[in-house]
Amino acid sequence: MKQEKIRLLGTITGTKGLKGHLILSDTAADFKGIKKGSILKIGFSVSFTNDFHFEEIKKEGNKFLIKLKNINSKEVASELREKAIFTNEKNIITDKRESYYIESLIGCEIYEQSGKNKIGVIIDVLSLPANDVWLVDTGKGELPLPFIEDVVKNVDIENKRIEIKLIEGLLDIIKSEK
Repeated sequence: MKQEKIRLLGTITGTKGLKGHLILSDTAADFKGIKKGSILKIGFSVSFTNDFHFEEIKKEGNKFLIKLKNINSKEVASELREKAIFTNEKNIITDKRESYYIESLIGCEIYEQSGKNKIGVIIDVLSLPANDVWLVDTGKGELPLPFIEDVVKNVDIENKRIEIKLIEGLLDIIKSEK
């Protein structure tokens, strides 16, 4: 049996209105919503949660308003404040055609597109305004690798293997560990 991959959606930072709507903050940049009928796990950690049935979500500024089944008053909703919301990753809707969770990228090996030359291993992911940047340990130092179509050509998370096109000057920006 395949194990569920539970992901953090964000934090409940408050309530809105009198009907139990929750304010969800601290979501991933590519988060768009939750599939109808999803079960949400709410608690202070993924190990200590209670399950709730998701009803609706709408974006409001840089936050989201969430309505849960059987949470119908501001008083009941306020008891969930400051708790995190988790769900199975298959329930999450994102706006990127290709989006990956940071923990699934860490440890992936980076190869030239030809597949012959190993460049290094991803050790960190930086979420920057223009695009994500993968920090790759090359053995000679750290290479900041932009996650853009011109560079990243094939991502195989299951086999922890990523192929890139080396653009001119890319290897010249390796930050030496010395």
